[in-house]
Amino acid sequence: MNKAASTQRKRRKGPPSMRFKFDGDWWTVKVQRPPSKELCEGMAHYRRRTVYLHPKAVSGNLLGIVAHELAHVTMPCVDETNIRDHERLVSVVVRWAASLNEGKVTIGQHRADK
Repeated sequence: MNKAASTQRKRRKGPPSMRFKFDGDWWTVKVQRPPSKELCEGMAHYRRRTVYLHPKAVSGNLLGIVAHELAHVTMPCVDETNIRDHERLVSVVVRWAASLNEGKVTIGQHRADK
């Protein structure tokens, strides 16, 4: 795998981050307070192609926040009410699926650089 296709950034000073490719564009996910949004748990910044996950939120409702922000990335024209419905449904179904597997969630082998 070449450096451009790397999905995990090498450890540097600063927030943990990773990259993924969606619809031909590279996006970055950072565990960092969203710019100018102290109270937000997460934010999808389209111009910067960056998803921010607030550090305090990572230990709480991480699955819901990730589902919510990635819904914004993949469906930018969808209103906030439907994005919240998507977040809730993903969380409920994953929680149920985990209950079928002794509370464990298995992650597929999908690559983020395709």
